[in-house]
Amino acid sequence: MITALLQANRLEKFAKRLMSNDIKPKIKMINTKCRLFVVDEKYVGELPLLYGPLQLLPRIFKDDWVLTENGNVFWIEDRSQHPINSLQLFFGMNLLMVSHCFIANSQNIKLFGGGILSTTCTSKEIGRNLLHLIQSQIVAQDLLTTINAMFSKN
Repeated sequence: MITALLQANRLEKFAKRLMSNDIKPKIKMINTKCRLFVVDEKYVGELPLLYGPLQLLPRIFKDDWVLTENGNVFWIEDRSQHPINSLQLFFGMNLLMVSHCFIANSQNIKLFGGGILSTTCTSKEIGRNLLHLIQSQIVAQDLLTTINAMFSKN
């Protein structure tokens, strides 16, 4: 069983849409800088958020995501209306997972699999990283289950 936080079904639906051939050319990668603040609200710089594919979320999850007139996208239940925070909340991802799938050159391949996402990566490459992320979490959960079973016998 996958961890309770990660919303694997939602992630898989999004990944498959990103990997499909019916994505219109106008939804190609849009690179933007995204400010990220740490818990103590100290400014830590700007990150190259791979934003273009996020604009598909309101089409895939019509009742859950909003695309504003100026192109901002966020989960309707996210009061901050920040795309990174919305990704974390809606998909049950931590910041390492979000970085692995949506921030250029911030991939942890040893932990999550997939490949490096450059600022010119394709939607299919992002979809691939999402699917690898899901698989890595299934493997991790299976390992934990096995370890727990071994120790519960003692």
